[in-house]
Amino acid sequence: MGTYLMDPNVTKCPECSSTNIEHDQERGEILCLSCGMVISDTHIDHGPEWRTFRGDTGPDRSRTGAPTKDWNKGLAPSTEIGWMNIDSYGNSIPGKNRAQIYRLRKWQRRIRKYKTAQRNMIWGFSEIDKICATKELPPHVNELAKQLFRRASEMNLIQGRGIECMVAATIYASCRIHNVPRTLNEIARDLNMSKRDLGRTFRKISKEMELRLNITNPSDYVSRFCSRLKVNGKTLGSAIELVEAADKMGYTSGKDPAGIAASAIYIATLTTGQIRTQGEVSRASGVTEVTIRKRYKEMIKMLDLKINNGHYFKYCSS
Repeated sequence: MGTYLMDPNVTKCPECSSTNIEHDQERGEILCLSCGMVISDTHIDHGPEWRTFRGDTGPDRSRTGAPTKDWNKGLAPSTEIGWMNIDSYGNSIPGKNRAQIYRLRKWQRRIRKYKTAQRNMIWGFSEIDKICATKELPPHVNELAKQLFRRASEMNLIQGRGIECMVAATIYASCRIHNVPRTLNEIARDLNMSKRDLGRTFRKISKEMELRLNITNPSDYVSRFCSRLKVNGKTLGSAIELVEAADKMGYTSGKDPAGIAASAIYIATLTTGQIRTQGEVSRASGVTEVTIRKRYKEMIKMLDLKINNGHYFKYCSS
């Protein structure tokens, strides 16, 4: 059923002066219920002109698919005419048509000569797609990273900085905004770049774009690290309890959340008997063993944890 634009001025029948008027939305007609006169039958249907037969999911109001993405506006399509003289069926193109195909290739090369900023965006978008697919990041992180990269390009923030570093910084900022737990050190290590350069670029775009970043909670990393270490739910629960206890006492403020999470997991593995070495926790979390030992000693002292039977830890009874 379409949506018709009815004339609101028709309130009385011109034949019998009755005000008993009906607007038939399905047929696009205005009827007088007293004398049966069709006052108008030429109203415009502003609804979709197609029908759908998907009765299980309801009417399909879409026309041609998803809307154009904000980050992709102004960029030409990526379709390219191949250099081989064969058609879509694999047959050889006749000689009389090859001159036309050659001209099409030549004009396509000409229109694809983007400006430097456009070439940077195209390359950056492809890198974001590749990294997000490799790191198994959700689609909304991918979309926001591309929007941030486009804004950085339009604000000339890429000049003087490596595009690879800008790509990594936008992905990390998108993860922070969407509360997807990824550490700065993890992204820098996986992309083979300096953590210092990545951090500097990230702080620059955060300041210039005035990004509202969520504070990272150490408990967000616990489940990921525990999954890599293949420990049971009891160890996971114990690590979360340690992090929450440290947070209540204000210990987590101003410290690397990944380091606190790694230290809590190390203590929890000793508590539950699923012992993991500091090296194993370090490899799973990306936190150095030095940091784990330092945070481990601080948490033991602050939370008043004591050694039981020479190996395990437990909360001191008050």
